[in-house]
Amino acid sequence: MTTPTHAPRTTPTNGAPPLPGRAPRASAPPPTSGRSAPSPRASSPTPEQRGRVARYLLSAPRLHLAVIVLLALGVVTMVVWRMVSVGALEREVTQREARAQASLQAQAGELLMLSATPLAWVVRTELMADDLGDIDAYLAKLVDEPGVERIVVVGDDDLIVASTDLKLEGASAATALDDVELAVPAPVVEQVGDELRLVVPVMAFDRQIATLVLDYAPRGLERVRHPGGA
Repeated sequence: MTTPTHAPRTTPTNGAPPLPGRAPRASAPPPTSGRSAPSPRASSPTPEQRGRVARYLLSAPRLHLAVIVLLALGVVTMVVWRMVSVGALEREVTQREARAQASLQAQAGELLMLSATPLAWVVRTELMADDLGDIDAYLAKLVDEPGVERIVVVGDDDLIVASTDLKLEGASAATALDDVELAVPAPVVEQVGDELRLVVPVMAFDRQIATLVLDYAPRGLERVRHPGGA
């Protein structure tokens, strides 16, 4: 009789007896994560380096200089902004005043033209009646109206026969009113500085017997009374 042979038994590495009829498993190597150990970063500052940077930035002279520079920049910025804002506001106010001035003078000129004919008729009536006293009283009352600066009546002989500036009465118009064009065929309103001047021919039936000159400062303008004015 032949004796059966059996495969030698191998004791497993973990000490447990092997199962009958099954070859033992070879022990597997321990699993690895596949990641290598992190290496320290060469660029990250050490606490000592960070402390050195902080001490450099917060050192008294540099900190004071940085604060002074920032404050100076802030002040300069505010000053420039304020200058630009004020300049723009001043230009806007000036433009508005100029427009208001032009509108005011245009309205005043229209009113003066409307009053030219009544004034001429009053002066004509009193001159033809040779009543200069009534003319003086009328001019004195008229010059008290707001804006009326001076009124002068020039006769046909080029002499001033009536004026709210008493110093001009009897004087030659060519000398006292050398800047006024008296030979006008119809009422004229002209600009003289900030004032308006109304020149009105006083007509008789067939000829000009006088010329009335009225200086007017529209309301809203600075009124400057002429020396000797009523």
